[in-house]
Amino acid sequence: MNRISKIITFLLFSSLVLVLACKTSRQQEEDMSVRCCKECLEAFSQSPVGVGAAGAQCGAFSSGKPISQPCAEYFKKHPQSVADCE
Repeated sequence: MNRISKIITFLLFSSLVLVLACKTSRQQEEDMSVRCCKECLEAFSQSPVGVGAAGAQCGAFSSGKPISQPCAEYFKKHPQSVADCE
């Protein structure tokens, strides 16, 4: 029984670690989305783009205040328009 108890304890602990890792990753993704959308909105407010918010893709237009490199990479993987960030 002792060996079975150790195996069960190990499996429960491993499951807990995996659940916490997934939750942390999801939270980081949400934090990045909020941060990058904020940068996108700021950049759009200083951009001479002649299209509306729905037509301007975050990270793909020129601005007096460009977005950070991490956010540029984020928008390459998760394309969003300025309107999506509003």
